Amino acid sequence: MKATESAGVRVVVCGVLLALAARPSIVFAQPAAVAPPASQLASKAAEVYTAWPFDPNEATRRQAETAKALGMEKQLLVDLGIRVSIKFVLIPAGKFMMGSPGDQHEVTITKPYYLAAYKVTQAQYAQVMGNNPSAAKGKDFPVNNVTWQDAVDFCQKASKATQKSIHLPTEAQWENACRAGANTKFFWGDDETKLGQYCWYRENMGGTMHAVGLKKSNAWGLYDINGLMWEPCRKGDADANPGDGETARNYALRGATWGSRPPMFVIGVTIPPIEDRTAGKGLDRCGMRVAMDAE
Repeated sequence: MKATESAGVRVVVCGVLLALAARPSIVFAQPAAVAPPASQLASKAAEVYTAWPFDPNEATRRQAETAKALGMEKQLLVDLGIRVSIKFVLIPAGKFMMGSPGDQHEVTITKPYYLAAYKVTQAQYAQVMGNNPSAAKGKDFPVNNVTWQDAVDFCQKASKATQKSIHLPTEAQWENACRAGANTKFFWGDDETKLGQYCWYRENMGGTMHAVGLKKSNAWGLYDINGLMWEPCRKGDADANPGDGETARNYALRGATWGSRPPMFVIGVTIPPIEDRTAGKGLDRCGMRVAMDAE
């Protein structure tokens, strides 16, 4: 399903930081859990689940069973240095129906992977890239004014710094993780009136930017997977890592943003990347979320 969003609606943002102490789930100074070396991993392969859709309890069970089978953490902190880290959550392999209601096709995610629990924050981006392009400044605000090339460069530099395989998710990886087993318009169901419990959007932003992680997560522990900022994903059904030489034509934006109306939050909605840095063209609504191989 294709949709467009007017970039003409602006909000006034402020740089008031929210105290990290009030949100212990995203304290960057927390000691990092490190995945065991390959020699210590269980020999049993993680299951590729076929039963779908499934409820939040089953999503939690599959996440735990996958972690046990691989000998890995369900949640993993990757240190970026100077008291800044990225929190990842493990996403199980499995089959699901991808796309908007009435226009779906079956996709198989062949292997588990990690996806960041939060959108990349300004503190994380600045630590890796040495700059902060965002309009409203705040270390725990989502980074914005990010083109697809900025996002690719961040992944490459973060991978080099951490010796991990960090990359942008494919659309299949993103949608599978967002749904967490749900075959509904939104990952919490079809009730549009609950949008504000899970997402920052046009009607509840209140004229200011907000930190990541303040709304409810989905069943796999992903926060703000919808709302706040668009997230770039590699186009298509593949669950392989994006390769070298990718261009903006190979990417799409997912997840809607702080200026979006409710119809934009239907899981299958996608728009082309925004590359124009001119003020008012919408790049201030573009952030990112990263994936990582479950090695």
